[in-house]
Amino acid sequence: MTKAAALSADHLKWFGFFINTFARIELQMQIAAAGMMGTDLGTAIIAMHGSQYRQKRLAVKNLSRTLGINGKRIPELEALLDQVHKFSQLRNRIAHSTWTEGRRPGSAKPMVMTLSDDDEPGLLGHYHNERDWTPADLKAEAIKLEKLANDITDVLRSTGLEARVQAMIDKSKSSTSERPGKPSSK
Repeated sequence: MTKAAALSADHLKWFGFFINTFARIELQMQIAAAGMMGTDLGTAIIAMHGSQYRQKRLAVKNLSRTLGINGKRIPELEALLDQVHKFSQLRNRIAHSTWTEGRRPGSAKPMVMTLSDDDEPGLLGHYHNERDWTPADLKAEAIKLEKLANDITDVLRSTGLEARVQAMIDKSKSSTSERPGKPSSK
């Protein structure tokens, strides 16, 4: 058996940073979908409930191609989502794998069995020549992913998608506050 990884606090910090940034991007995809569909964020979240990252990405790219913003495709959003996709395998390894010692000092690598319809099952994390990750390696990838998340925010703002969704939220808040009844004591 392979020894369990002595993951450092820095490994774990960058694991968390990476997963949190990926979750932020998934929320951004739901905001983009809501804006393109002209619906509120809650409806988009409900419609995408149970969808994994890959389905959300495909839905947003298809919405861009069919609805876009004011009938115009959003190629910059599609391109950013393609760049984010390059990080999805590392995100999945962080979230779903046990990690073991890497070959370099202070490094770790994911242990996983790869399964697909087309290939024989494969093992990762058991051989000396596999990719391993130091905290510095993880930090570098996490910073690149955060930049993409910030770029997606810029696109949501520049296209007006964020403003559309915020307007729906504001409309929902104002209609709720106008309803008759006793104010909440909470």
